[in-house]
Amino acid sequence: MPADTLRTDLVVRLDFEQDGTLKSLITDAQADEAEAAKHIVPALLKAARDPLAPFSAKPAKNGPRLFAEIDKWLEEQIRGGAWIAQSALDFKGDFEQFKAILGDIPVAAINHESLNRCGTPCCDYRPT
Repeated sequence: MPADTLRTDLVVRLDFEQDGTLKSLITDAQADEAEAAKHIVPALLKAARDPLAPFSAKPAKNGPRLFAEIDKWLEEQIRGGAWIAQSALDFKGDFEQFKAILGDIPVAAINHESLNRCGTPCCDYRPT
């Protein structure tokens, strides 16, 4: 393990208000773990506030947008007879959740790996 690697067993509890404001942050860090906690806790807080940030697309200025391409693909599947009516409705609902999570980003700004990592939030997404 590299010399600059931090290793500790640390329990951190983050509680947020409905609007995203941090309500409390509690950790079980001991005195000898203070240095590790100084590095780990801010990173956990940042990840909790914006869980998709590490996978967010880099802004691209030109090219087709994700919403338009998804809609176009869905219409092609329906027109081409690839799906029965119920399947089309099911897939449209799934893609609406996906679009709500990612936003209307340029297609060129995303890649296969980032989409795979977004799978869990897409499956756990509950519209408000």
